[in-house]
Amino acid sequence: MTDNMSDPVARSSQATVPVSNAPVVLRIILAILLLIPGVIGIVVLGGLTGLWLYEGFQFSGPDRPWMPLFILPAVALVLFSVITVGIVLRFARWKAAPTASLVLAIVSAAAVVTGYQLMLDSLSSGEERFSILAIAIVALGVAAVPPLLHWWNAPVPISTPGN
Repeated sequence: MTDNMSDPVARSSQATVPVSNAPVVLRIILAILLLIPGVIGIVVLGGLTGLWLYEGFQFSGPDRPWMPLFILPAVALVLFSVITVGIVLRFARWKAAPTASLVLAIVSAAAVVTGYQLMLDSLSSGEERFSILAIAIVALGVAAVPPLLHWWNAPVPISTPGN
């Protein structure tokens, strides 16, 4: 009779397979790539806000009709990044994922509110203003509420008295 401990085939079959970090690395790379459009949107929205502030909380006459062509895509880029990175964070096994989701909710709410304010100055009719308000409310519901709920429903870590 042979002993299982001395048999190299039996010993190798009992060895554990090392866990791969590839899925984690791929999720991180995906999140970084999905953040790029949002950063571009934040830069454009920040530049438009700076221009709006510099001109006395208004856009100058000839620039006013062109502003929605920059405001709406900038906000859309930010919301795209918030939604897609929020999905990645929802399935991440990272302890700080709920906190990062809260940051995403704040960024999306700030982008929508800033875009709405800039759009109010660039539009003239009341019907357009109402439709922009409706779009802003829907955008807040679609982009800011899911990451906020991810943060809200996250389990609270149990702390011990010594910590």
